[in-house]
Parts: sequence; structure tokens; C-alpha cells
Amino acid sequence: MKVLVKRINQAALSIWKNGVWEEKSTVGKGLLVFVGLEKEDIGTDVQALVEKIINLRVFPDSQGRFNYSLKDKNFGLMLIPNFTLCAKVEKGNRPSFEKAMGFQQAKSVYEKLAEAFKLKVKQFAWAEFGSYMRIENFEDGPVNIIFNYKNKK
Repeated sequence: MKVLVKRINQAALSIWKNGVWEEKSTVGKGLLVFVGLEKEDIGTDVQALVEKIINLRVFPDSQGRFNYSLKDKNFGLMLIPNFTLCAKVEKGNRPSFEKAMGFQQAKSVYEKLAEAFKLKVKQFAWAEFGSYMRIENFEDGPVNIIFNYKNKK
């Protein structure tokens, strides 16, 4: 699983539907999280990933050190599915998405992830899986953390 976590001051999500942009949701200060699901992510412990993200210390203390997490600060979170994070670009110039999880499986894992975040984050927003989106975000920093999440066995 490829994860991009962005520290934000605000984010807004709109979905392209029936030829127009529909505003779906906004969150204030917190995290904007993009998740790319790969075939090998079947059976991923979504609870462990949620805990990892909400406890990731990316918010500064009074000296500017990253000592606070989303959970500590009670900030918001917006979750976005993003299969393009799974792109392979080592060969040629066109990205390959052969590692990306199939649509139905990815939708199921993403929805489980969203349900788990809903229980842990007061101000939570998530995108409709498979939709064409416009995401506006006002970064705080910028602070962008990219990581590969793998099940611990």
C-alpha cells in the first residue's frame, strides 16, 4: 500500500457528476491522506494503518519539533483513494499500473479503511471510490510524508 500524508490547513473535495462539480466535503486543519492499494494488500490490517496515521507525529510543538499527532490535536482528516500512487515508472515513459489492486477489491478495502477512520476522527471526510475528483488543499509547511505500508507478519 502506498500512502501519501499531507499536513494541511484546509481541504475541499468536489466530485464530477452529471457534467458539473458537486461539492462533497471539507476539513479544516489536519491531514489529507491519499491511499494507493496494491494487489498484495489483500488482507491488510486496516486498523493498524489507521492507528499509524492518526498517531503519526507531524504537528509541531512550541519549538517547531514534530511532537504532536492528529490524535493529540484532534484535527480533521480527508481520505482519498489514489491508484496512481501504485504506478511503476522504471521502464519507459508511460506509467504501468500492473501492481494496482482491481477495482472491486480496492473499493472494499478502501471502504473498510474509511469506516475505521470514521470511528477515530471527529472531523472526517472521504471521497467516493472511483469518482473523478477535484481536491483543493492549503498545505501547512509543506509537510508531505510518503510511505509503503506492509502488513506485519
